[in-house]
Amino acid sequence: MRQLKRLKKLEPFVNVPLFTSSEAEKQGVPRHALAYLVKRGTLERIYPGAYRFSQYETEVEFQWENLALVAVSIPEGLFV
Repeated sequence: MRQLKRLKKLEPFVNVPLFTSSEAEKQGVPRHALAYLVKRGTLERIYPGAYRFSQYETEVEFQWENLALVAVSIPEGLFV
C-alpha cells in the first residue's frame, strides 16, 4: 500500500525522459523505494541516480536519445 502512495507521488515524471533520485526525494520518495520499483519493473535505472518509467516511449530517434542521456549524466561536460 505504501508503494502505491509513493508511485502516485512520482506521477509528474511519467512522461519525462528521465528523473533523478534527488527529484524523487523532493516528491517524498526515498531511494530505497526507487530500488524496489526498479526490481518490480515499474521503473528503469538508466544510470546511477537516474530513472524513468518502463512504459515511457521516446519521441526522438534512438541515437539522439542516447546523446541526450549522456549529456544529462555529465552536467559540467562539453561536447566538441
